[in-house]
Amino acid sequence: MRVIESIGELLGLQGMEIESVIEEDDKSVTLRLGRSEDAEWSCPACHSLEVVCYDHAPRRRVRDLPLWDRQCSLEFRPARVKCRRCGAVSTESLSWLEAKQHQTLRFERRLVLLCERTTAKEAGEFEGVERDATYRIERRWLGKVAANWKPEVPETLCIDEISLRRGHNYATLFYDLSKRAVIGMVEGRKAVDCSRFLRGWSKELR
Repeated sequence: MRVIESIGELLGLQGMEIESVIEEDDKSVTLRLGRSEDAEWSCPACHSLEVVCYDHAPRRRVRDLPLWDRQCSLEFRPARVKCRRCGAVSTESLSWLEAKQHQTLRFERRLVLLCERTTAKEAGEFEGVERDATYRIERRWLGKVAANWKPEVPETLCIDEISLRRGHNYATLFYDLSKRAVIGMVEGRKAVDCSRFLRGWSKELR
């Protein structure tokens, strides 16, 4: 039992603990989660800690990092909380899972790192994620990188194209080769599309 508790602590499940481990087959395992006694919530609307558990949403199942060399999923019921300060009733926000997503943030981060080292198609096949879902995750994370990037002159600027989804929908990626990092992304692959990204730079940088 202590082993299960330790795994829960390492996963950082924010007010949840592992109730049971379900071995579905020799390739996958599911961790069923319940509320810990010291569970706390904050209001997603005003961030107040003056909230109570209103009820629970239907049980959810999300993909997480592999465990014991098996595909691992987390199964839990998100709490719906009522704020005593602003009166809002909403689904709790979780530090390890973005709203409406079907995989944890740490799993997405691992998938995106794989995409940097191989193609999105191969990364998705390795993790057992559909190709379109892999493209959506990669695109969302690249969008975050582009939004937070502060323009600076890269020693070597590389430009590449990726397919966003099946068909002929492409995006152009900009890499800082010396830092081995993506610094921007725009939809399309024509010169006019690339210029949209470069227009965000100052004249000195251009």
